Amino acid sequence: MSQLSERDELFRAEALEHRARGRDAPGGVVRLGTPWLRWAYRALLVLVIAGVLLANGLRTRETTTGPAIVDVRNGTFSALLPAAVAQELSKARAVRLELPRGAVDVEVLHAKPIEANTPTAGLPAPAQPALLLSGRVSRPPAGAGRTADGSRMAARMTVVLRSERVGGIIIRQIKSMLGRSGQAS
Repeated sequence: MSQLSERDELFRAEALEHRARGRDAPGGVVRLGTPWLRWAYRALLVLVIAGVLLANGLRTRETTTGPAIVDVRNGTFSALLPAAVAQELSKARAVRLELPRGAVDVEVLHAKPIEANTPTAGLPAPAQPALLLSGRVSRPPAGAGRTADGSRMAARMTVVLRSERVGGIIIRQIKSMLGRSGQAS
């Protein structure tokens, strides 16, 4: 094996020229200024901290809704919900009736499954299997939205099935993408 005797054989001519011209020559290596780098680093740090705080502070809810009828005289209600939520209904965080003048809490006394296209008194026939809920209204609703006979009021049933932090959802999704179990406990 022969040794290299000349310096030119070890380095390219362009590299030697660039080295000889110095760092500030036109056409040299692009360098970012120090103040700009500091500003960008701080901005990135603020955005990351804000994202972490928001992910830990913000909550999201999983809800289901369906049509409802309130009997104003008796303080009772009937509502339809999709049958798919039947197993989660017992763990529901909140069950409310959305009325024209606000929402009221309710106490569900009975829940029974009904088949698709089964007529129910005052409620539309469901297109899919559903749950017929009935129970008591916590306080009498205001008078707006009553039917012609004055005893019934159209409403919307809203059930909050679960609530969790946005950060928990993000972590679960990342674990799922990495192949680890991301199921909620």
